[in-house]
Amino acid sequence: MGFIYQHWDIHIFFIDWEQPKITRNPSKYDSPYTSFRKLYTNILNDGNDENPKAPSEIIAAKRNKTFKRTSKKDTHSQIFKPVEQEELQVTYSISKSSMQEQSNTQLSVSIWRAYLVANEWLKLLTKRKINISLQIISTLIVLEVIGVKYWSLAIPEITITKHPDVKMNFSLQYAVCAIVYITIYFIQYLTSIIFYERFIKDQMQQFVDLCSIANISVFILEYNYYGFYIHGRSVHGFSDTDLFTLINNLKNEENQLCAHRGLVPGTIEQNFIVSVTETFRTFYEKFYTEKNFVNSSQSSIPITNRFLKKNIYTSMDWNHICNTRVKLNQFLCEFLDHCFKDEDYIIKEQHLIEKLCDILYTNTNKTSVFYIDNDYSFSQVILYGNEWLIGTFEITIFLFVLTLYDNYILAAAVTFILSQLFIVIIKYSGRKNLSSKTLLDERFLM
Repeated sequence: MGFIYQHWDIHIFFIDWEQPKITRNPSKYDSPYTSFRKLYTNILNDGNDENPKAPSEIIAAKRNKTFKRTSKKDTHSQIFKPVEQEELQVTYSISKSSMQEQSNTQLSVSIWRAYLVANEWLKLLTKRKINISLQIISTLIVLEVIGVKYWSLAIPEITITKHPDVKMNFSLQYAVCAIVYITIYFIQYLTSIIFYERFIKDQMQQFVDLCSIANISVFILEYNYYGFYIHGRSVHGFSDTDLFTLINNLKNEENQLCAHRGLVPGTIEQNFIVSVTETFRTFYEKFYTEKNFVNSSQSSIPITNRFLKKNIYTSMDWNHICNTRVKLNQFLCEFLDHCFKDEDYIIKEQHLIEKLCDILYTNTNKTSVFYIDNDYSFSQVILYGNEWLIGTFEITIFLFVLTLYDNYILAAAVTFILSQLFIVIIKYSGRKNLSSKTLLDERFLM
């Protein structure tokens, strides 16, 4: 229950790096003397008569634009002062006129890539290193079918046959069941991390690869100032394309004909442990505070009917939610591109003592820190990274029920039911939290 409570309200956001496609020479009317082929040939283009820009060119352009915009503000409090609503609106507001102007020249960025990553994250949320069904069945086979449970008979020899005149010793029964359960558990665990993940399927790395293909990064804050970052920015500058281009892009990466996927140019490190400043956290929270305030104040549905399933989505101001999502996405993109002079971050390696003790010795009062992570530490927010916690919970339930009722089948059934119930609760809470924190419509989550 502590795990569920701790991970009930984790902040997670999918950063979309995709740039909107620009229309070239839009037609104002369809002349009867203009051929259809001539009118609509090459009407869509990813840029102004050029190929899509590389990520380095986009970063440089965004930095120049942001520095010019903030050059008139010298102090730290003027740039990042979250208590002032005017600063937030001036810096990150998207006016209706600009939105209407862009709609005439740009195509909207597809949201389906974000939903693809979100649905894969929901699947990954309940992935484990062992199979609980195989664990329960194997334990029952060893104890009941093979007869290892008779090792707990109060006789001075090991046997797998029943002796009607000899009773089970409680201490031996407890020890034998624990040894059998733990042995099967560790066989599954070692097989998973040594053989399955290395030669068949590495689920963590596949998710990171999917983020890179989808051109979407994942920003997670497990605690107030501690979290994780998965850098999924495409090295090709775009990902919303056809299958042929996608395959060619992957071939170019395989043949090392393009840049590497790492956050730092020329590197391959995509996973980071994040330690952010208090200013960053306060400013980050401001987006959600504004969104929640508008949703609660602008709802026209009576409070008695607002929580009905058919009225939940009607009571939300999706126009404001979408604008908030765009502004938050823009803020995180510019932060990761080092566009803010007074709110920046550095990238460094963890010291040996920090890795051994799983602690961070750093001062984040002025600058956020991104620690290079090679162990998929972001799995700490899902069941995959908490396998030992879940495993000890299940073996405790198994032995507790066995002690009370002296029935192996009942103990196995109760353990399996509680394990599945725990997974259902994790799925439900994860789905609700993902929709709330990523500002996505829950109806499109699988």
